[in-house]
Amino acid sequence: MQFCLFCVRLLMKLIPRRYQSILCCALVAVMCFFTLVGNYFMYGYFLNQDQSAVAILLEQSPVLPVSDVKKEILANNFVLFSNNTGLESTQIGDVYYANGLGFLVPPVWLSKSYYFILANTLCIGLFVMLMMYIKKQQRKLKKSVQLIKNSAKPIKFERLFTSNTVANLPKPAFEPLLNTTLLGLGEVNYKAFLIVDYRQASALTASQVKAMSLQIKQAIKTQFEGIGLVSIKCLPSGRMTITLAQISSELLINIEKKLHGLIAHIAGEYNKKLLGGDVKLGLCNYRTEAHETIDQALVYQLAEAALAVSRTNSWQHYYRLTYNHTYNHLLTFTAKQVMEIIDKKQYLFLFQPVFSIADGEILQHEALLRLRHKELGLLCAKQFLANVVSLADQRMLDLKVLTNVLKIIENEPGYNRVSININHATLLDVAHLSQLLSMLNAQRVEHRVAFEISLQDLSGQSIELLKTIQLLAQAKVAIVLDNIECEFKYKTQLTQLNVIGFKLDLSLVHHIEHHVLKQHSVRKIIALALQQNIPVYATGVESKAELDVLTKLGVTGAQGHYFSEPLQQLALFSQV
Repeated sequence: MQFCLFCVRLLMKLIPRRYQSILCCALVAVMCFFTLVGNYFMYGYFLNQDQSAVAILLEQSPVLPVSDVKKEILANNFVLFSNNTGLESTQIGDVYYANGLGFLVPPVWLSKSYYFILANTLCIGLFVMLMMYIKKQQRKLKKSVQLIKNSAKPIKFERLFTSNTVANLPKPAFEPLLNTTLLGLGEVNYKAFLIVDYRQASALTASQVKAMSLQIKQAIKTQFEGIGLVSIKCLPSGRMTITLAQISSELLINIEKKLHGLIAHIAGEYNKKLLGGDVKLGLCNYRTEAHETIDQALVYQLAEAALAVSRTNSWQHYYRLTYNHTYNHLLTFTAKQVMEIIDKKQYLFLFQPVFSIADGEILQHEALLRLRHKELGLLCAKQFLANVVSLADQRMLDLKVLTNVLKIIENEPGYNRVSININHATLLDVAHLSQLLSMLNAQRVEHRVAFEISLQDLSGQSIELLKTIQLLAQAKVAIVLDNIECEFKYKTQLTQLNVIGFKLDLSLVHHIEHHVLKQHSVRKIIALALQQNIPVYATGVESKAELDVLTKLGVTGAQGHYFSEPLQQLALFSQV
């Protein structure tokens, strides 16, 4: 039975989903064929037995007394009757006479019916169990495919544990700190400008877009209490622009995700063909202060840049950029200029350690690439990676980063694991990823290097991404899930994917002592980590107040400027 299930499981993996219905029909035909063949051979076997018994009885009856002949007839389950009574009209079978006694040999299918019933019941039961197992596998595959199609909600997965198990988890004993308003700090209000684009703009008519805008405006006012102004404009191109005012800092958390879910839901009601992945959103938020002048053209350009990022990403359908005067230069910073700086080696690598909160030991280092800009100084990866859209440039950048990190690891063999951030396009390029893994294998440092993968990339759940995870697992390269902004649920045991750590996003850590909602989100993430037996690290810790709250919540390690500035040599951390 186990072998049959293994064969079926193997066939389900090898055969594409569109051919699996044909597989089921073929299994039905094969099962019917073997059932008929089995019945045919059983019928022949029992018929030969009866014929042999009759031949022996007729041969021995002349020399046997009548009593012995009668015993032999009854012993073979034949029907005995006397010569003068004859046979009843209802009796069927072959009639024979031996030593003056008549007997009837009933048909095989009647006399051995219990054998046929038992054998066919077993065959049908086995077939039903097999079909139920196939349907179960198909449902699992259908759920995974549905997750890919609904990737507009990348953090929505199956429940990993029940509410009872969460309730039984040990909760850190701490009281939520006071709100910023009670501390005498003024509430900062923000504005947001977002552009909504549809991949299938022709699927919606102008009247539908107009009706949608009214419904979206009403839904935003209803679901986002506290927003003072909502203005929506429908553009001739099919796009939609939305302006929001008086947004509190609490409401600004993950607002792009919430708005995308709301707009995608409403768009789906007007056209069922529009999935969440067909709605792309780019948002720019900025502070509204009297002394600060806002460049509206720059806000629009930033929203367009955020929209471009979401459109080029296969499963992250929303993106947000914060208004900053530095972006005046960054928006004119082209991919060609980035690669020229790389070619001229006008860059440096910094290493930021992750310290253990329990004993202060260094758990690992994160490799950080910094470009030297003539006007802006050192640029971090987030400031220039959005401009590098060519796959060839992205591959070259990955090779440069890994080559330099491997040189540093080779020169300093006595230090802990180094984590490297991986571009989401690299995850889908199996050939390029294999080249990076061969570089690790050549120096035998797989156990000292970990790849940092954004949670949003992992939650895409595409088939190509599964191949990537398998490659990393085979190469024994560890994975650190980065940019975790909120609670998520994942069906698979993440340790089976060689995940060795969770990293909280900077937006979740910053000023966590003043935000109760952030504290609750971190607590839920740590509850998941305890279930998976995976440590949780905080990034961007800048104050003792943040560290104290994170410690009470149960975070394992932390990194940030509160501990140390990133340094160029791993060995320098021994002096910190």
